[in-house]
Amino acid sequence: MEYSGSLLGRSAIEITELAVDADYEGKGFGRQLINVALLITDDVRKAYIGVEHLVACVDPMAEQFYLHMEFQRLADYYDIQREGWNRDCVPMVLRLPDI
Repeated sequence: MEYSGSLLGRSAIEITELAVDADYEGKGFGRQLINVALLITDDVRKAYIGVEHLVACVDPMAEQFYLHMEFQRLADYYDIQREGWNRDCVPMVLRLPDI
């Protein structure tokens, strides 16, 4: 899904940490974790607030995984302040389907 206009002020839930041990990469666990995050996000947005996006600040090594999961680079639209732990991250966003 393509974005148009500004995303500033849009509601989002952030995945702050999500990782799969290197011994288990490529076995579908990352996809399962994203699917669980989406289920939780759906529950929250249906019950409490109208969340429109799922965002994550991802390790550059995981960027292709997130692109495959239909996330888009947030920096393609606007950038976020990065320092400390997230200095080298790649901000990603997934627009959630309308409910």
